[in-house]
Amino acid sequence: MKNYHSNAGERGQTLVIMVFAMVILLGFAGLAIDGGNLYAQRRHAQNAVDNAALAYALAINQNQANNGLSEATDLLAANGYVNGENNISITITRPPAGYDSSYIEVELSGEIPTMFIHFVYGGPAAYTVRAIAYGKAGTAAMAGYAIVGLGDCTDTGDNNVGINGGGNSGSVHIHNGDIFLNSPEDGNSPQERCGLNPPNSNGNDGITVDVGYNIVSVGSYNYSDSNDIYPSPITTGANGGTPIDDPLASLDEPTCTTNGSEAGGVYSPGNWEGHDMGGGTYQPGIYCISDSDISLSGSQSMIGSGVVFYFIDHGMQITGVRPANVTGPDKARGSMDHVLCVTQPARGQAARFPFRDSMRLPIHVEDIAEIFVRVTLAESTQHPVYNSGGESISLGQLADLVRRFLPEAQITFEKEEGGRAASGNYLMDNSRLRQEFEVTLAPFPQRVLEIINDIRREEGLPLIQA
Repeated sequence: MKNYHSNAGERGQTLVIMVFAMVILLGFAGLAIDGGNLYAQRRHAQNAVDNAALAYALAINQNQANNGLSEATDLLAANGYVNGENNISITITRPPAGYDSSYIEVELSGEIPTMFIHFVYGGPAAYTVRAIAYGKAGTAAMAGYAIVGLGDCTDTGDNNVGINGGGNSGSVHIHNGDIFLNSPEDGNSPQERCGLNPPNSNGNDGITVDVGYNIVSVGSYNYSDSNDIYPSPITTGANGGTPIDDPLASLDEPTCTTNGSEAGGVYSPGNWEGHDMGGGTYQPGIYCISDSDISLSGSQSMIGSGVVFYFIDHGMQITGVRPANVTGPDKARGSMDHVLCVTQPARGQAARFPFRDSMRLPIHVEDIAEIFVRVTLAESTQHPVYNSGGESISLGQLADLVRRFLPEAQITFEKEEGGRAASGNYLMDNSRLRQEFEVTLAPFPQRVLEIINDIRREEGLPLIQA
């Protein structure tokens, strides 16, 4: 029979060893679980601050630095990080210490709840991440210029900014921007006065910019002899009188990855191939235009901000209508003698004019309105400019026509002759409108009678029967 002996001093050692083993095991579990969770949270936070810093930098690059802070904080919030919530602390600094204002620093600190690591570590499971990004404000080529004419008109024979036709619809006015002419014109010959070609019709506004803005040319011709250009004289001698190189030559061609669309007169950016564009509202973005035209006619307009048109081919066509001498009962400005020759006698008042042979081309306001509507609503036009036409008539002949309806009309002239030579557009040809749009003007005697009766109805006088 064997005898077993026990040592009383070894009693309880197994329990102590097990306790130490459990602590070590829990420490390893803490490192594996809580440490892995801390690493994952830190990596997620680092990605968030990287993106936030880049978002702020992009806002600076796009000249929208005031939106940078909100862009960064919104992106952090979208990733679950809000300053002051869930032990999260966020600091966004521009510029960070040691950097200039082109740099942004985003710093984020946080803590995670633990499961096992607190058995061996008494401090918080904290992390801090930061990111620094660079964002320099972009400078647009030829910044501040609304129109840049890069061609040399003295070489090509084409105007940098020109208008064919006339009338108020043919004018160009630039708001909040300048015009740049890259032609070294000196004005010594017609070929050396080619940068600007304003319309020459009566009443046009010419080629102008807002007060405080400029028309700048590399040439020496200042257009001080033109009444249809503002400001006059223009600023000359830019770039030392030497044409500039293409400021966009080093840039890649714009690209559009989606197709543009139009709905209800609202255009969206993208590829425009084989689909003409017209008046309407244009959403911000790049419009890549190929096998298409932008056509404006009548009173159509294009409205938009942040819009870039990149013409791969084709171009932009603005269709103008050149009105003759618009007449009607309410006209109060512009050429008025052909109006007063009808309206004054209709009121029972006398009318007197310098020359009986002065020629005019009156067209009734309703007829010109109809013309504008037809041209405006056309999907495309065959010509860039259309003459309205009208009734070619002298003031003396118009006076005789008025007396057919108002025999007592007092219409007199200072001289029989002398006005015809100074008359302007009385031979205007409107065959384009007649052929393309089948425009037929109402008989002019009918329009004269309508004006007479409109005035007499307003004055409370008896109407005249045809």
